[in-house]
Amino acid sequence: IKHNDILVFKNEPLAPDYFIKRCVALPGSDFHIVDGKIFIDGKSALTNELPGIKSNYIVYVNRPDSFGKLIDSLQIARHFYLQWPQGNQWELSLGNRDASAIKLSAYVDSMHIKVHPPDADAWLSPYGKRAVWSIDNYGPVKVPHKGWSTPINDEMINLYFETIRNWESKAIETIDGKHYVDGEESLTFTFENNYYVFMGDHRHNSIDSRMWGFLPEQSIVGKATNVLWSNDQNGIKWKRILKRIK
Repeated sequence: IKHNDILVFKNEPLAPDYFIKRCVALPGSDFHIVDGKIFIDGKSALTNELPGIKSNYIVYVNRPDSFGKLIDSLQIARHFYLQWPQGNQWELSLGNRDASAIKLSAYVDSMHIKVHPPDADAWLSPYGKRAVWSIDNYGPVKVPHKGWSTPINDEMINLYFETIRNWESKAIETIDGKHYVDGEESLTFTFENNYYVFMGDHRHNSIDSRMWGFLPEQSIVGKATNVLWSNDQNGIKWKRILKRIK
């Protein structure tokens, strides 16, 4: 398993169905999202530059009619249209390729990724970080790996409580300032599994590790290589069928 692999996995008990997402962080990595951009071990991830990665953008336009024709020609869905006193503001879901093209348009004054503020995402994991993290500003956090032993303290429990409960099958708690694992006082915790971080390519329309946490290696089924079938409410998406997944 490598960075940017598209993998199929099961995430029980969250759901009995199969999921397919991009692997964006490996066991032992330091994972961080800053204003929607992924950083691994302090360096900008190559994932950020992939042409198909989508985010919601706020776009300020000076000629709405002409700009509307432009995005229609690019087959970009209009999510919202808002009239503000300062000018015309649009919210669009854009891949990197389309965002680069639109940024050069004479109809665009400025644009930026719509960044979710802290405490805006009710499903965010870990629970203890919802007040300070969001899906666009997340971490930094170390991805657990097999054999990693870490001191138990309040911050460690905040970060890894759900992982330890759901996937390590251990009970961890604090009583009178002391930490216990399965009822025994403990100063450290050693992880028994390798874990990965998964994200969808549509950053603002994906249920992924930002919501349900790290995924253990044993839940991964395999790699996805080709699209066999694709359709939506508008019908069959012929351009995607039998295409290789990148």
